[in-house]
Amino acid sequence: MGYMRVVKLIFLSVIIGGSFTHAWLAGSDLTVPVSFSFEDVINTRILSAREIDTVIDRDDTTFVYLTKELYRSVLFLRDYMHEYAFSKSFDQLLNTVQNGWKIFPYDDVVVAVQDALDFFRAYQEDTKDKKQSYDVVKELLKYKELLSNGDVIIKVTLYEQNLTRGCRKRPRHKVNCNAMVKEICTLSVDKDDKGFFILLPTCEKVYLHKLGENPENDELIFQRPDMKELGFGMQISNDDRYLVIYGYLGSSRKNEVYFKDLNNHGEIDTLISGFNNYYEGDIIDSILYLRTNENAPNFKIIAINLKNPNPDSAKEIISESDDMLSSFAIINNMLVVKYLHNAHSRVKIFDINGSFIKELEFPTLGSVGKPTGRWKDDEMFLSFSSFTYPRTIYRYDFNTGVLTEIYRDPVKVDPSGYVTKQVWYNSKDGTPVSMFIVHKEGMNLNGNNPALLTGYGGFTINETPYFSSSNYIWLENGGIFCLPNLRGGGEYGEKWHRDGMLENKQNVFDDFIAAAEWLISQGYTSPEKLAIRGGSNGGLLVGAALVQRPDLFKAVICSVPLLDMVRYHKFLIARYWIPEYGSSEDPEQFEYIYAYSPYHHVVKGTAYPAVFLKAGESDMRVHPSHARKMAAALQNATSSEAPILLDIERKTGHGQGQPISMQIEKYADNYAFLFWQLGIGK
Repeated sequence: MGYMRVVKLIFLSVIIGGSFTHAWLAGSDLTVPVSFSFEDVINTRILSAREIDTVIDRDDTTFVYLTKELYRSVLFLRDYMHEYAFSKSFDQLLNTVQNGWKIFPYDDVVVAVQDALDFFRAYQEDTKDKKQSYDVVKELLKYKELLSNGDVIIKVTLYEQNLTRGCRKRPRHKVNCNAMVKEICTLSVDKDDKGFFILLPTCEKVYLHKLGENPENDELIFQRPDMKELGFGMQISNDDRYLVIYGYLGSSRKNEVYFKDLNNHGEIDTLISGFNNYYEGDIIDSILYLRTNENAPNFKIIAINLKNPNPDSAKEIISESDDMLSSFAIINNMLVVKYLHNAHSRVKIFDINGSFIKELEFPTLGSVGKPTGRWKDDEMFLSFSSFTYPRTIYRYDFNTGVLTEIYRDPVKVDPSGYVTKQVWYNSKDGTPVSMFIVHKEGMNLNGNNPALLTGYGGFTINETPYFSSSNYIWLENGGIFCLPNLRGGGEYGEKWHRDGMLENKQNVFDDFIAAAEWLISQGYTSPEKLAIRGGSNGGLLVGAALVQRPDLFKAVICSVPLLDMVRYHKFLIARYWIPEYGSSEDPEQFEYIYAYSPYHHVVKGTAYPAVFLKAGESDMRVHPSHARKMAAALQNATSSEAPILLDIERKTGHGQGQPISMQIEKYADNYAFLFWQLGIGK
């Protein structure tokens, strides 16, 4: 353990002061003096590591999380100002926003802005519209008085970010879910009456709030008390006439669709019923465009006229293809469609009737964020990144057809000396599985290289190329980074997902184990140099691999994991995951759940590798008892001298909303453990 402490101290000094976090604000506490301009903060490299938010403390009383979406939006805003020679300076404009919307004087307020154009145009429109924007935010702040704890999320446009902060003074594992305003849609109720819909997640009820009225008197619009596992999402048409509500059954990829014509005063009608397929989309005038897997495992786009709301008369706009249709946006009255081709992004543009126009070209195989823009705009913005390509923002001009780079993260690592490969290997049942591999150029495949294998394999989560500065700590020290596209994910459509859920869950573990075996057989690494890492559902993944093939790995990092699958659904919100895993209360499902449940397959006298189990005391998703029980079972059972470590962080949850200082500690812990166990740097 002494070696790990020394390595961790080295990592902390490198991470805080070195290239890994260049310009991450001086000091580990990341306290920003009031004299810092907002642009100074924006210009720091706060996005160089994956899933990192920056905390700005003011007088130890008020903070604001700069989410990735807000950061991206501010970049858009800055570029718009420069391009159009806006009269106000960047700092003046943001100062107006801060003062006008009265954000900083309030505790526990998080502002998330998804669409930079909304943010920008609020200052181009007339005084009445400006005042309306301010009024909406002020109305939202009234909800703070009704909320006993937690964070309020203000959404100028639809964007979800649930930040949960633990507190020693609060009862363990309890949180007031009403502390988050989950969905906000602004709309016109009538000519003189403005309001917005609000969804409070504790009861999953939809309310209508009118500006100026007491929030306690909000009108209940919609609920489904007969289905407690049902969650909702909402949309408003561009002309404010139609409200569409999506009802999601737990974590399943199946939902119903409801709608209401706001010009009428009738009930909300069911448009699509049955929870048989997945639907999501956008409304332009009276046309609802939906991405769906109905009779299309790789998804297609259909259109339903809400003036004649009959799903049987839906028109197919874009047919299913061999590539997975992962999302779409309506911009410039065109359909901008994002596909996954062999687990990397392709973007194609179609006219509104589904006729192909062109495909956009990007520098290498990588991941493209959802295009941002309005349906009448003649431009859109996209983000792009890959393992060796830092996150870059592009502007596409529909008039000229030109895609222009406008910003690139100023990382202080040189990715040019590294290569990315995509390989294919066969799983246990012969199914071909793809995997990304990143390492130094010219590496000798002698079987003696340290390799880190990670994955997820569930809930249709796509594991696609991404840039992370933290990965370069590993790569610079001769490590190989490996990311397979396991069944259970969504990279190859709904069938790929279903082949890794419920009774097919063992396929995911077989895919992962087969990846490890392939890396060893091809000379990339050896069991003495191979580590695995996973979190949440990925923690279940590495936990299952650990107990099924303890001989295959040298070290395991298992974070916020599900490990007792027989009882997982009895804690916190885990019942929402029954559609993905099943429930042991069903005798048929019990058989296959018990067969892979990691906690129930720890065997006395087995030589287990080194294991680092991590959990958060305030985790609202996965109970920390999973990690505790597994640590005790492994410590009691193992016959090897390899350490079984347990780290329970009292002030964190499932991983979201951690301050930078805590995330730096996390990276230091992980790499110190891996370097210690794999003998790197001795």
